[in-house]
Amino acid sequence: MLKTRICDLFSIEYPVVAAGMGGVARAELAAAVSQAGGLGTIGLSGISGEAIHHEVAAARRLTAKPLGANLLVPFLRPGVVKRSPNWRLRL
Repeated sequence: MLKTRICDLFSIEYPVVAAGMGGVARAELAAAVSQAGGLGTIGLSGISGEAIHHEVAAARRLTAKPLGANLLVPFLRPGVVKRSPNWRLRL
């Protein structure tokens, strides 16, 4: 089995990071990749703050393993992303 620094940084089994492709990389795909030992990434570009919350919550219901979130910062609208009390950043 191939183990790299990426595995250690993200607490994953395999150095596989799914792309957070907008429109297709939603909760189900991201959770499946994470469950399989990689890092699933949820594509969150172009959706509202409420939709982001629902997508992340849906992924969390499917897996407790690490997940990534892909936001295209240049295209964020003001107020879409806010820090919540449940925010956790793992380094």
